[in-house]
Amino acid sequence: EFLAQLPHLILIDGLGSSEAGGQGSQVSTAATGASTGRFTPGPDNAILAEDLSVALPAGHDGIGWWAKTGAIPLGYLGDEAKTRKTFVAVNGVRYSIPGDRARRGRGHVNTWIDTQRLVAAANADGEFSLQARMWNARINIANAYGSEKLALPMPFTVQYWSGTNWLQSTTDSTTSFNSALVAAGGNLTATLVSGAANCVAVNAPAVGSVAAGVRTVSLVATGPCSYSISLAGMPVYLPIAIAAGGRATFGIFKSPLVYRRENY
Repeated sequence: EFLAQLPHLILIDGLGSSEAGGQGSQVSTAATGASTGRFTPGPDNAILAEDLSVALPAGHDGIGWWAKTGAIPLGYLGDEAKTRKTFVAVNGVRYSIPGDRARRGRGHVNTWIDTQRLVAAANADGEFSLQARMWNARINIANAYGSEKLALPMPFTVQYWSGTNWLQSTTDSTTSFNSALVAAGGNLTATLVSGAANCVAVNAPAVGSVAAGVRTVSLVATGPCSYSISLAGMPVYLPIAIAAGGRATFGIFKSPLVYRRENY
């Protein structure tokens, strides 16, 4: 898509690791087209057999470990077990194996990476390419009820779709937003539902990230009121779960009971 819109661009995709340095690259232009997962290996790179017994020749059908020899680290400081697993000797040659799985093609290396978010796919010729597994995600803003005399905590949760349920994205500690109202240059929107206008404000607004997928914003009010709270200007891949956002209600309680004992 980039090349279609900007045909003068040259896209360079590099593959490497801190354990091995640069291992491969791919150059794409409007003339050559673009593909995923095919890298031209750099110097001293090899594909080792599954059992680490031999380096596989170019064009071999087997899938093995992408490794590099030459100028590689001595190991991990203070971690002998991890050093022995990552830095191995095959037929007298010492290699670094960062953990990428690959197959040696004719003039290029086709690789797939062993993570839950990346999967391997084979085409009609049996070649492997790198494909990203896409996840549906959203930001859920829970309803909150409380006294207009106190600050009201309102949680914002990043979630992903597991296939059956929306689950909290506990690995996300990078998604961020400005908790100030839009009028003050932030991302928060507050739409009046009932009560006085301009009743709600944000307590100590700031730019901040979620922690384990959650960030709680503190709201305050000058009197009884109810507002729909949402976020504007967020990435398109993180829509708000309900377009109107969550409901923040001050002084209008969820339950009509003064005391629970009225049930009995």
